Amino acid sequence: MFEDMFSNVGDKIKIVAKIFFVLELIASVIGGIYVMTYGGVYVLFGLLTAVAGVLVAWVSALFIFGFGQLISNTDRIKAQTKTTEVKQAEISKSVDIKSGSKSASEDNYVDLKCPSCKATLSYKSSFLEKQPKVTCPMCDAEIEINKK
Repeated sequence: MFEDMFSNVGDKIKIVAKIFFVLELIASVIGGIYVMTYGGVYVLFGLLTAVAGVLVAWVSALFIFGFGQLISNTDRIKAQTKTTEVKQAEISKSVDIKSGSKSASEDNYVDLKCPSCKATLSYKSSFLEKQPKVTCPMCDAEIEINKK
């Protein structure tokens, strides 16, 4: 029942931003004209009300539309990540601890190279000895640790 209500939320927020902009635009212009009808100095106040109302409507629409765009982009990234995870699960990856090189400045750290994205990863040797696998923070690939 509510599946359609919560699908494509980013696009719906962008539509709401456009609708609010038009409504705020109309309201500020009508309000400005109404204030101008009092005459005298109120003409200037009415003009300022109309101009300021249009600017406020535009800025608020930018923020709401931008938020909708962020949600749309996040949904696209999530969809791409799911397909990447499936591809990575099909590929077997493993690294020998001895193939990593010890850092010169820290003897208790081991540098590993991710077989998927080729990033250099540094882990404490004591941590690697306890873990059968580590996850690459760059590409989320599971890396099996062979303890030799």
